[in-house]
Amino acid sequence: MGGRPAGSAGPTQCAARQEYHELVIFRRLSFPAPVTLTCPDGRQDVAVTPQVNTRRWGKGAAGETAMWWKRRRKIAVALTCADWRLHHHKVELNARLARLWGVHGVDLICVPGPDGLIKADRAAEWAAVVEQIKILIRVHVPKTLIVLAHQHGAGHPVGDAEHEIDSPAAAVALKQATEFTGPVRAMVAIYRSGKAWNLKSIAEY
Repeated sequence: MGGRPAGSAGPTQCAARQEYHELVIFRRLSFPAPVTLTCPDGRQDVAVTPQVNTRRWGKGAAGETAMWWKRRRKIAVALTCADWRLHHHKVELNARLARLWGVHGVDLICVPGPDGLIKADRAAEWAAVVEQIKILIRVHVPKTLIVLAHQHGAGHPVGDAEHEIDSPAAAVALKQATEFTGPVRAMVAIYRSGKAWNLKSIAEY
C-alpha cells in the first residue's frame, strides 16, 4: 500500500475515513475490527485502525470489555417473552427487574413463551437462546440470570399454575446449559391488565 511523499501534509481525509470515524467515535460502536477503506477519488487505500471510545469502554483492548462491566455496572440477563404488553412503557419491566435484583440494568432476550423453550419440539430455539445468553455472560458478566414467564400468553399457552412449574424448570436447565455460577431466578409476571403486571419470584438456583 502506497504512502504520501515524505514531508507532505497530505490531503484532507476522504469521506470514507470521516464516515468510519464518525461511526466509531460519535456513535460509539464497540471494538470494530480494523478495516481498509478505498477513497472514492482514486487515492490509495487507507488503512484505518479503530479508536476505542474510552468514555464508554475505558482503556484497554476488546478482551477487557468484560472487566469494564465487572468494575462499573451490575447487570442481569433476563430470558422473557416477546409479548409487547410486557414491554409497554407503563410496565417499566427493565427498571422494575433492576430494582428488584439490585442491578443497574437488564439485558433482555425475548422469545415467545420462554418457559416453554425446554419442551422437546423447541430444542432448536432453546439452543439458539442459550448461545445468545452465553455471549452476554461473557461480555457483560451479569450478577444474575432470570427466566421470566407470564400469564395469558400465546407462546406457551398453559394454565397459571403450570407457568409456576415450567419457569423454575427452565431456570434449572438454563443454569446447567450456560454453566453460570451465579444465581438463576425463576419468575412469573402475573396478569392484571395489558399494561399492569405483578412480578412474582418463584425460585432461585
